[in-house]
Amino acid sequence: MLMRFSSPSLWAYYTNDKISAAPIYNDDLAGMPDAFIITAEYDPLKDETAAYAKKLREAGIEVTERLYPKMIHGFFQFGGVIDEGREAIAAVAEYIRERSAIQAPWSCIPVTARVSPNTTSKMRPAKSDKVE
Repeated sequence: MLMRFSSPSLWAYYTNDKISAAPIYNDDLAGMPDAFIITAEYDPLKDETAAYAKKLREAGIEVTERLYPKMIHGFFQFGGVIDEGREAIAAVAEYIRERSAIQAPWSCIPVTARVSPNTTSKMRPAKSDKVE
């Protein structure tokens, strides 16, 4: 269990370089990318997360925050069983999709040239797909 009183001592096991591991310890956050910050209501790190968001904003960084009521630290990893976890994963995916400047290498090829009518797929169906 993560306890507030034990967190400082955990750094010694994790890293000697807190600045690289946790950007909030940097004096200057200018130039950091925009941030999407998810916080759980019952996360022992909720106050630190709010402080980080504030520090980013003070540095001129665009910050989007989402607080998930009644959730605990780590709920995001339980997207397979907790609705809020699924919602958080979907929110992150949408945020990335909206802000992504990365173009797929094939995006410059016209759609008609991408698939040949003589091409057959060798991909296996997913387990949930019916094969008849």
